[in-house]
Amino acid sequence: MTDARLLSQHRSHLARLEASSGNTDTVTQEWASPEVRLAEAADKLVLRDTRIADLVTALERESKACQELLQERETHDEEVAQLTRRAHRAETELETIRPERDQLASERDALRDEVAALAGERDALRDEVAALAGERDALHASYSWRVTAPVRYVSLRLRGHRH
Repeated sequence: MTDARLLSQHRSHLARLEASSGNTDTVTQEWASPEVRLAEAADKLVLRDTRIADLVTALERESKACQELLQERETHDEEVAQLTRRAHRAETELETIRPERDQLASERDALRDEVAALAGERDALRDEVAALAGERDALHASYSWRVTAPVRYVSLRLRGHRH
């Protein structure tokens, strides 16, 4: 017999007893107690089964989430390993390049010093050129230069220069 049918029979039997008896409270308590307990137990079983189903669903969800997290972790671990390898290669390359960089920096500093020295020499030569140009202009403006101009002209023509 199923629980529902048994419960239905108990209820109808209880109703008949209550109708025929004068003391319905005592009969109800005697006969209702197992029925109530059975109904409460059935309700508890339904609640427990529902709770178990909910817990199983939650556990499956959590298990799936854990699997996804493990896969993400494996992916991240591989990325970290790749980045670590790249960093190691970069450090090795940097160790190789540093001496070359230091050598180039030394050469650059030496060239800067040389450029500064050449700039000083250039400025001195410019000053000297300006001084000589001043002397030349003064010479060309002098009386003796103007007086000796015909002599220089004839001398140059005799040597074959054209002016």
